[in-house]
Amino acid sequence: MSSASRGSIRSLGLAGHAGRLLCCLVLLAGCMVEVGAQDTPAAPADPWGASLNAADEAARGLDYEKALEHLGKAAELATGDIASRIKARQVLYERFLGMSALIETARENPGKLVGQGSTRGGRQFLGLIRLLEIGVYPTARIGNRVPDRGTLAVRLDAERTRLVKGPQIAMVALTWRPPAETGWPKYWGLEKLRIVLHTGEVVEGTWDGLLPVSSLSFREPDKDEDTTIDAYPSMVGEFSPDDLVRQVVILGAPQVPATEEPSEETP
Repeated sequence: MSSASRGSIRSLGLAGHAGRLLCCLVLLAGCMVEVGAQDTPAAPADPWGASLNAADEAARGLDYEKALEHLGKAAELATGDIASRIKARQVLYERFLGMSALIETARENPGKLVGQGSTRGGRQFLGLIRLLEIGVYPTARIGNRVPDRGTLAVRLDAERTRLVKGPQIAMVALTWRPPAETGWPKYWGLEKLRIVLHTGEVVEGTWDGLLPVSSLSFREPDKDEDTTIDAYPSMVGEFSPDDLVRQVVILGAPQVPATEEPSEETP
């Protein structure tokens, strides 16, 4: 990886967990390209060899879109074990292409929340974080559609609640519990809320509310409309626990000093 590429990643101002994660993924890309080239040697006589070599060369330059074009041509010509290895490399390059698009999105949208989200069922979202909402209160949502990027309230214990501002957050992880077999509640609930700040600090507790909701909305790169998935576990109607938000990783957010004094306000 060139020094210019590393510099462009640092210029996003990524810090803490999310920044280290992204840098590791990009560095891993170069390593996997080298390993993949050795696993699938391309001799000049191989009908797929020229396309595979061209894909590797494009990937070394972090041009995964062009690399995927060459891999597509190679996949049409290869058979057997070689075809399987090429398919595996296509999956890898698609992931790195997504990360490249994320870097570019963060670079083009300074001050906005940009990242990656996922649901319990495995759906993945990438791009501008329009909204993450876990309740009906003002302190239960973050995103670019929310004033000042929003706030999440975390109940630390019976007496203390910590308010965490959206621009401070590097990662949000949600743990959901299924309905009680006997007793109450009879719906899926938010059991644990874990937040990692850009400073590296971890804020962990329970959700500070009664009726949870799950709403995740992203504006993906090169899309004109938002992609949204909603789930309302405590309300009557169609519901799937696979649609509940599992995790959101935020990149490129501006740095805001963490609040030292936890708030005792209950929304």
